[in-house]
Amino acid sequence: MVAESPELFAQAVAHLGDVAADDRPALAVHLWRMVDALRFGAERLWAITLDPGAPPPRYDLDAAAGLRPDAGASVVVGLHAYRQAAAQWVDAARDATAAVPTDQGRLGGEGPGDVVADVVRHGAHDAQHHLLELERLVRPRPATVFVAAGAPHPSPAPPAATAVAPLFDEYLMVDWSAASAPRTGRDSVWTAHGSWADGTLRTADPSNPATRAAAAAEIHAVVARCLAAGRRLLVGVDFPLAYPAGLTRMFPAVFGAGPPWRALWRTLADRIEDKADNANNRWEVAAALNRDTGHRLFWGCPSGEANAYLGTKDRPLPGLAEREPALARFRLTERRAQGVGGSIQSVWKLAYAGSVGSQALLGIPHLEALRSHFGGDVAIWPLETGLAPALTPVTVTEIWPTVFPTDWSRHPVRDAAQVLEVVARVAGADTAGELAAWLAPAIEPASAERVAEEGWILGVT
Repeated sequence: MVAESPELFAQAVAHLGDVAADDRPALAVHLWRMVDALRFGAERLWAITLDPGAPPPRYDLDAAAGLRPDAGASVVVGLHAYRQAAAQWVDAARDATAAVPTDQGRLGGEGPGDVVADVVRHGAHDAQHHLLELERLVRPRPATVFVAAGAPHPSPAPPAATAVAPLFDEYLMVDWSAASAPRTGRDSVWTAHGSWADGTLRTADPSNPATRAAAAAEIHAVVARCLAAGRRLLVGVDFPLAYPAGLTRMFPAVFGAGPPWRALWRTLADRIEDKADNANNRWEVAAALNRDTGHRLFWGCPSGEANAYLGTKDRPLPGLAEREPALARFRLTERRAQGVGGSIQSVWKLAYAGSVGSQALLGIPHLEALRSHFGGDVAIWPLETGLAPALTPVTVTEIWPTVFPTDWSRHPVRDAAQVLEVVARVAGADTAGELAAWLAPAIEPASAERVAEEGWILGVT
């Protein structure tokens, strides 16, 4: 929580122009108070690791705030100071928890383990608390919107699984389509929407918009309504949100600079044209990316669309280097998911049975538009949230409905039955306290950087 908080604070400060003049000093107060809290917390943790025999230092935050009545005048300087303080605190916390187990003794005691646990928990709590106050100042909404929901604490008499407060109030699951003309029914876009009301999950009949533009408008409408009502929303889309690691770093002249997934999303948003009637240029874009990179990345298209840079089959093309071994065929999450319920396909495959590559090419630009429209209220898991529940009101995830055994009696159209099943499964996991674990799957430390670039499929553990 502390490691992520500087970026979230920056997102809040970015809306400073929306804050009434009378409220701006309060925003600075919250920011500078967190600077002091983390600096003091780091010093306490240093004392435990560097001089464990000495009593841990104690501080008075209120007194410290009184010593610098004018320091809060600069929010820009405060944000810079906070980034430095947060980085120091995170390093100190990691060192202290490695040196002293935090489960020794009881919280609030005076043993080394007690003090480490106390300082770490208070730092995490303060980061969330002051972020909440900043967000209230820049965008007044119900308090529940920006409160991070953690795992439920155990109690002597645990509540029933259905009584666990869910992380989300609503769920929207989307089965995307790469159709080149308006289409309904089988192999078209289907969405399923479920929401909690009085402890009951209410699921509407699935929607079947005929075009991607209409589907995107529906998604925008659900997001806007949830934000206005202060309800947390989980959106799941059944196409990859990124590509195997290394793509944008290998070809910076093609994709530009920045975090790999952002460079990829910007490139696709710039190149893809997806018209209101589903007419699109995905074949041209795939061929152009193969040509510009000099590698046979994408394959699979109708024979009439094939050319020197895009083939109908997964076979070498003269003049283009092969993607492997530099670029893998599958992402790590796809390798983990193989064999779960079917044959998962590579994002490089654009056509034929089970393909998902065209859906990604045509879906990512719509998600880029969603992020652009709603700004910091929407977060993409885990590409910008990390492997943890997001702090934003709306979280977008990648799903692969085949992960879940489907009750086909839910709907006569298989695609509709699957998104209805995903809504039910995710909502059930949420109220059982299991969704938090889905959002934080066990990943080997050596693979963490790869996952941050490639993304992950919700429910694959």
